[in-house]
Amino acid sequence: KEEYLIAFPSQRCILENNMCVHFMGRQSMCTVQKEIQNSDFTLLLRDKNRATMAGFPTKIVESLSVGTPVITTKTSDLELYIEEGKQGFFVEI
Repeated sequence: KEEYLIAFPSQRCILENNMCVHFMGRQSMCTVQKEIQNSDFTLLLRDKNRATMAGFPTKIVESLSVGTPVITTKTSDLELYIEEGKQGFFVEI
């Protein structure tokens, strides 16, 4: 949590009053896959910029590989791999 707040200090108030966000620290890949698989969705929100349009987000691959749909923004070439309503949903931020 403290490392996150170094990167995003403006969110301190939100996190201190929120009981839904849990920072679990470093976890094994097996544990992460189980958590993703047990989730309703994976949420990945990114602004469109040079960096997000150039690469492919591995978090999407991790989610789809265990059958968990994603809610994400239209960055990279995700529209080629995610059929709206089937593997996930696109949103605008």
